Amino acid sequence: VDYVAYEVGVDGMWLPQGEATARHLGRLDSRDKVSKWGNLRFVRPFNKTFSERDLIDLRTPDGWTLLRSVFEEHGYDIRPTAKAAAALGQLELIGGVDNLKVLASSKVRELLQVLSRRRGEKRPFVAERKTLKFEHFRARWGREAACDVLRWLVERRVVFRGAVLECPRCRLSGWYAIDHVAEVWRCDGCQEDSPIPLEHEKTEWHYHINELYAHGHDQGTLTPLLTLHAMSEAWGDRSSGEGLGFYPGVELQAKEGARAPFDKKELDLVALRGRDLLLAECKESTEHLAEPEKASKFAHQLADTIVLADHLGASQLLVASSTTFPVPKESLLQEAPADRSVELVWLDGCDFLDPHSFANPLAFPGANGGAGKPEGWDEEYLESLRIGLADTGG
Repeated sequence: VDYVAYEVGVDGMWLPQGEATARHLGRLDSRDKVSKWGNLRFVRPFNKTFSERDLIDLRTPDGWTLLRSVFEEHGYDIRPTAKAAAALGQLELIGGVDNLKVLASSKVRELLQVLSRRRGEKRPFVAERKTLKFEHFRARWGREAACDVLRWLVERRVVFRGAVLECPRCRLSGWYAIDHVAEVWRCDGCQEDSPIPLEHEKTEWHYHINELYAHGHDQGTLTPLLTLHAMSEAWGDRSSGEGLGFYPGVELQAKEGARAPFDKKELDLVALRGRDLLLAECKESTEHLAEPEKASKFAHQLADTIVLADHLGASQLLVASSTTFPVPKESLLQEAPADRSVELVWLDGCDFLDPHSFANPLAFPGANGGAGKPEGWDEEYLESLRIGLADTGG
């Protein structure tokens, strides 16, 4: 026998689409291969003396290479969407997937959404983001949660603490972050330097949103992150070896000559769970679906996404919104193919805001998120969140 093949399984890892992955690694014709079934295959001549350089070289590609390989095998090139950078930046801002639990509180989300709005609806292009006093947080969250959760948000720089100051020269009033105010402060208008007028015991602090976070409400990038949190809560236990890889925002472009159902398509969230490919269609709000014309447009969009999901061999398609669907979900499937193979899972605000361990439809298919939660659970969730942040220091 001139050649002997060795196969080494990588525990808990599935390396999909071997040929495309190997090509992206630039080692297709070299001595180590990446196989479709999760093994790294090494074929070498066995008719010469064994030496150290004949040892197998195990390498794992990065996540984007794997994701690109999955889509390439189905005739598509991919690249990040414009929203992807914002979503990943927001995830970095809060400190990773585990901290999405803070944004999943309906009470926290409510006030952060208020802060994300702009003053002066008639002139939004010049309007600044709103600010809120500490009293607003205390009234909605209670004093302890207002102190602990707000402290965490300030430490993560999701919100900034500051004060409204009036320039003694030009009389222009504006909000200034405490970080930008030292012994003197400079007016944003006339640029005059003045002594800081703050007194520690008397100053009324105002809180201002981080523009990157506010951008999430403007562009709809927070709903995919909340969907990711629901997925992580259901499947985040890596003891099974499956893990959960994800990317928020992928644009597909059909390869020349490929048999693909669409030339171009965008996906809000793509995930790999073990051998399963999962897709998500996310809407910041579904209130507009109450209008028949807009509901019909969404039904057509959803039907196209189902066709794409079947073409890609996806196991699940999640249809998610931070609000409740105002129409029967069946009415949104009028144009969907009846012989679809992908499983549809619907998620709305009740499913990923104030999540409950027994009301997650991803962990327990058929669970009713809203009906499955105890009365007053939003307050209990906020309290458990506060205790967790206080105990761990965020």
